[in-house]
Amino acid sequence: MSEIDIDYLKRKAKLLKHLNLSDRDYTKAVDYYDKMELENPLKALKLVVYGEPAAWNRAVKTSTHYYDSNVGSKAMIADQVLRQLGKDFSPIAGPVTATVYFYKAINKGTSNYMRILMEAGLILADKKPDVDNYIKNVMDALKGFLYVDDSQVTVAKVHKKYSIKPRVILLFSYRERKMSR
Repeated sequence: MSEIDIDYLKRKAKLLKHLNLSDRDYTKAVDYYDKMELENPLKALKLVVYGEPAAWNRAVKTSTHYYDSNVGSKAMIADQVLRQLGKDFSPIAGPVTATVYFYKAINKGTSNYMRILMEAGLILADKKPDVDNYIKNVMDALKGFLYVDDSQVTVAKVHKKYSIKPRVILLFSYRERKMSR
């Protein structure tokens, strides 16, 4: 037996013991997963939003009106993404995995030496705003036309870096599922 086969058998035995499954139940689960993989393969989607990434800000309520400062940035994100998706794209109905890269602009007063280090990713963007505010703004902006609701995002990996070209790169993986109405 090869090293890979032995490792597979060890993981299988550990899983069977942990979940208290019979060998038959394990085989049924693997067969179901394989069938799902064949009938509904994983799809990938890459989108790029050009411009300085905008973080989510709390709406301001005054005595006379309610002001949401996120409207402009959400509209910019939605506009660029809609153009990339095309008219025939329908919202994803199932679980979605997201990997998002936020590239912040490098300040104009930064030395050339520091610019090179920042662009190479050797100096990370550890200044405000926080990544959770960036991701909230983007996920809310995509709600309704990329996916039905942002609660469908089950895994999100977020990176915040510097670049001479500020932008947001969005990578999504999902399985198509017919929308139930």
